[in-house]
Amino acid sequence: MSATPPPRAREPQPGARRARPQGGAATRLEVVLCCTECKSRNYKTTKRPDKVLSIRKFCKTCGRHTLHQESK
Repeated sequence: MSATPPPRAREPQPGARRARPQGGAATRLEVVLCCTECKSRNYKTTKRPDKVLSIRKFCKTCGRHTLHQESK
């Protein structure tokens, strides 16, 4: 029997991107979006801590696109 050599580590191909370390999600906050007209909480999303979030999205209760703002 012949001894098999230990497996070699993969070498990156030229021009290949390196994987980013996971941990960027810790800087984002999870918020709930609330319709400004009927006050129903329809969506969950993430945002940067320094921004105030307000987006026009479809409200199922109102049946049309309305402004949704973050709520606590």
